Amino acid sequence: MKNETLSERIFTKLKDDILSGVYVPGERLLYEKIAERLGVSMTPLKDAFHKLEQEGLVNNVPRRGCFVTRLDDEDIVEYCQIRWALESLAVDLVCAKSSVPEGDLDGLEKINDQIAKAIRRKRPRECIVHDAQFHLSLVNMSGNRRLIQMLHQFPLSNLLVFMGRGEKSIENGEAILDDHARIIEALKVRDRQRIKEILEKNIFVPYNQIIGERR
Repeated sequence: MKNETLSERIFTKLKDDILSGVYVPGERLLYEKIAERLGVSMTPLKDAFHKLEQEGLVNNVPRRGCFVTRLDDEDIVEYCQIRWALESLAVDLVCAKSSVPEGDLDGLEKINDQIAKAIRRKRPRECIVHDAQFHLSLVNMSGNRRLIQMLHQFPLSNLLVFMGRGEKSIENGEAILDDHARIIEALKVRDRQRIKEILEKNIFVPYNQIIGERR
């Protein structure tokens, strides 16, 4: 680790560890042990933890410590509602334009190709990351800077990992690819109603499945 980017490198390392399951939801993260393991001082480590908290990866509980985020049913419902509202608005803005640039559509198709490769290779984390990238790209197409900023602060890939959707992303891979392909086709003719119907299924069905599995 180089000093000039130490806190960023620590953040990246810890984020990878959390998303890959080295640290599991609900686990307490001890500053001293992590500092010793990584061979770093407390100052850059605390900076990294602050960014982890900003991204929703950890929760700092006063007088108790720092814990990897654990989502309950209410969290899942609230995240689902927020995500749907943001992406639905993005679709309205994209479809209100005179046309959708070919470059944007090509970009979505390339992301879908990456998802297909991750599914074939049975790499769930890659599948989740590219799936999140697809939705972020759709919102980016809206051109609304504040909307884009809001969704970028809403870590979709983190959320999906915390919900235990890693293996499900592989099992449901063909359905994900099909949904994305139909979204791209509907974007070409700016059919906002069709896009929203597909997005609603894409967003709400997995969340409802999780809640159903817990009950």
